Amino acid sequence: MTGLVGSFRPHFYKNIAQQPFPRSLGFLIFFILLIAMVFSFQFSLTLKRTLPQTKAWLNENLEEIASEIPEVEIKDGSLVLPEQKFIKEWKKEKFALIIEPNQENAYATLEKYNNVLLLTKTKFLTKTLKSDSSQEIKAYDLDKVKILRISPVQAGLRVVLENREFQINKSTVNRWFSIVSLLIFPLSLCFIFLWYSFTKLIQLLFFSLAALIFNAQVKANLRYKELLNIGTYSLVPPTTLAVIKNLFNIPIPAFWILYLLIYLFYLALGIKSAALKEGGT
Repeated sequence: MTGLVGSFRPHFYKNIAQQPFPRSLGFLIFFILLIAMVFSFQFSLTLKRTLPQTKAWLNENLEEIASEIPEVEIKDGSLVLPEQKFIKEWKKEKFALIIEPNQENAYATLEKYNNVLLLTKTKFLTKTLKSDSSQEIKAYDLDKVKILRISPVQAGLRVVLENREFQINKSTVNRWFSIVSLLIFPLSLCFIFLWYSFTKLIQLLFFSLAALIFNAQVKANLRYKELLNIGTYSLVPPTTLAVIKNLFNIPIPAFWILYLLIYLFYLALGIKSAALKEGGT
């Protein structure tokens, strides 16, 4: 906790410059874990609010979907069945499920709906209307799908995925949602922790070049290990601001520039502070 608060105080850096780097690395891991826990908790809370609604909707509409959906077959990354366009709309939920074998009509179809799942000849696309009225479109290629067949059966769907076969019905939906509910937090925690660990270590190594430049300019004569210590703690102020921005959805134009400036500011002050201590001893 001392490191978290001290990272915002320039004179703090002269005290940590000479400490063993593994201690600084341990602090960075702790800081990243703290961030991962905060984001995982937020993500889990948000998802757990929507899971019951999604589960209830599926239980209510699964039989109807299964009775109306045509047989779907994807082979070697390409849609084989159906050969004709299929549209299923839920006007109350403002949502649509569409199968469009004609790839050329894909994006024209997307424009007609705010919330839609669209399967085309070679892609699976989703379009959602977000709370801020912006639209998000995601596209996934089918090239990795060797064999996929979806067939309607009584009270559900039969799915064949290469050599595996299973059914989707109310029982399996309820079981899957129970498992997902338990795994949301640990899985998101692992993913976010690994992602932040990778990005922060890359940033630390990349910005060590800037630390070397500052070190030469102010003639601090600090060792590379000391520069890494300072650089590690200098990540805290801009990263904290980034966390606050993301948690509360605060729009900050060109935020990466602000992030960079804050980091370089603390890096330069930290090196200067450590240099003054070196000069005084």
